[in-house]
Amino acid sequence: MRHVVWLFFVLLAVAIIGIGSAIKLSAIGPEVMKYEKEWVTALLQAGLIAVLGAVTTAVLELFKSGLQQSKDRSKLQLDAHSELRSHYQKVKLIRRSYQATQTLTARDVQALNEVQLALEGLRDDSGLFGRSSAQVRDALSRMERYLNHLANDAASDERTNFQNSKPPDQSFKVFSHAYSMASTAMRLEIAPPSLWARIRFKP
Repeated sequence: MRHVVWLFFVLLAVAIIGIGSAIKLSAIGPEVMKYEKEWVTALLQAGLIAVLGAVTTAVLELFKSGLQQSKDRSKLQLDAHSELRSHYQKVKLIRRSYQATQTLTARDVQALNEVQLALEGLRDDSGLFGRSSAQVRDALSRMERYLNHLANDAASDERTNFQNSKPPDQSFKVFSHAYSMASTAMRLEIAPPSLWARIRFKP
């Protein structure tokens, strides 16, 4: 990046010197310098080429910088989505173990607390998802609150109904629905559907 800045200033200096010299020479009488017209033309051309080079360099650097930022953002978005899916799967495995044993161990509670803290981190980084950030943040907040009650309040409805999969007690649906909302919003921001798909499947 530094060498590009130096190149830009060098080209700008050449442009200023070239155009400035051309203007100065054009103000001198024809008796002072032979081939004055040719010198002025050459200096003007050198100055204009330098200006064009400086502008091109600046535009290319901005384009490269924007492209790199877009790549970095996409990678962070993909990592966040993969992390969210991993956390959801971990909670589902704990739930299946709870359904089988009817016991939520201290290790399970610790794992749930770790997932809750991780979801807080993802929620704080929801700004990565641009237009979908509010939806992602809201869904992750609901997931985090659910796990907070589940892990830290043994008398909560979340803990009592964690293993139930049949109506009317389906408290886990709160968590799974929030996950689905967050995951869908993330995916749409990472890889938006094509215009044709939007038109075709528009309700």
